[in-house]
Amino acid sequence: MIFVYFFFGLASVYLGCVLVRKSWPIQYRLLLMLACLDFSVTLVSYLWSSMLFKSNHWIANAAAPVECALILYIFYKASTHQIIKRINIGLIIAIIPLLLIGYTLRPLFFYLNTTVSTGCFFFILLSACCTYVDMLLDKRDFRLSRHPMFWLAGGMLLYSISNILCLVGFEFEKKMVLYGFFYYDYYLGLSMIALGIILCFISVYLQEARDKKVLPGAAR
Repeated sequence: MIFVYFFFGLASVYLGCVLVRKSWPIQYRLLLMLACLDFSVTLVSYLWSSMLFKSNHWIANAAAPVECALILYIFYKASTHQIIKRINIGLIIAIIPLLLIGYTLRPLFFYLNTTVSTGCFFFILLSACCTYVDMLLDKRDFRLSRHPMFWLAGGMLLYSISNILCLVGFEFEKKMVLYGFFYYDYYLGLSMIALGIILCFISVYLQEARDKKVLPGAAR
């Protein structure tokens, strides 16, 4: 399953480099940064544990709040209703007390801090749900499937849910059947976020082409 993620992860980085334009809104340009961060963290974690045979938990601990803040900021910039914007800002600010509480309860950086990680994924889950609410409240006449955030929010929903389940399984890692199931579910979630980013890139690119009334590749 990890190699499935590497395929989608690398594809998301490649498509981002090829399709992203300076004219795009900042939330879509930041997606390229998110794709690079997510792919790099997963690759380094995999190589660190498989080649050095050392725990990669410290990488997850360092990356989780950074990735969470970036995702929440992307959803914040993409939202159109003030109440949704305030919720996202509140979630971004809430990362700070989450870190304080998490490392007060378990002051170990080199062992996976499940409190912080679970909290971050829960924030992403809430923000993704708020993004769908924001789109449903939009009075413009358009199909949801044509909205780039529709695909990104869907990927984030599956990503956050699978990671929360994985962390629940981690707490019961002695039951290896349960943990093994959630371990594969973790990489499935990573694949979903990469796929969501890919579809978001393609959706923005096609939307820009439609707005200009020029099909991709038609202008020479």
